[in-house]
Amino acid sequence: MEFNEFPENFSALNSIGRPQMLDPQGSGQLIPIVKIEIIAAIKLDSFCSENNYECHRITREGELGKELCDSNSPYENYIAFPIAPINFFTIVLNGQPFIQYDIEIFKQIPFKWHWHIIEGVADLNHDTSWSVQLGEKVNHEIHKNGLS
Repeated sequence: MEFNEFPENFSALNSIGRPQMLDPQGSGQLIPIVKIEIIAAIKLDSFCSENNYECHRITREGELGKELCDSNSPYENYIAFPIAPINFFTIVLNGQPFIQYDIEIFKQIPFKWHWHIIEGVADLNHDTSWSVQLGEKVNHEIHKNGLS
């Protein structure tokens, strides 16, 4: 890949691709590229396929665009994330209609996911142990042997 270097006072413009920068002092002339370095590089889609990532173009509106399959443009915006699904866990008692609402939200997630729903009463320990200090307790009238 070619890495273009501009004069020292314009080094912030150093870049890949085919940059053409007008002199900001108003001469109307392009700032000359003073050096081109050849650097080793890998295309994003190659990286993604070799490392089990999914790559997408980001649209001008900032949204997730189409999946990347041949990235030759260095000026596009891309996002890459692991293909392995993200796991969500929900402990729920008497969860309807909330689960129906939640599944519609989960369906909008743009990557692979798996939702584990554990139905039943959770003891007030570990993550919820703080509630015992506030006088909370599991009311056995709202469940049948731990289930809805």
